[in-house]
Amino acid sequence: MLRDASVLIIDDEEIMRDILQTLLKREGSTVSLAASGEAGLELARSRSLEVAVVDVM
Repeated sequence: MLRDASVLIIDDEEIMRDILQTLLKREGSTVSLAASGEAGLELARSRSLEVAVVDVM
């Protein structure tokens, strides 16, 4: 489903980032990680992304 998709994961919990990254990479996605909204925005501006997974607080 997400094969070859470029995915950005923004979550302040490292374990959640790691779990999602592992699952998405198994499906063939390219994954970028950010621990904060600010870092996520910086990555989003510098990459071409198809999907963003964002932890809402």
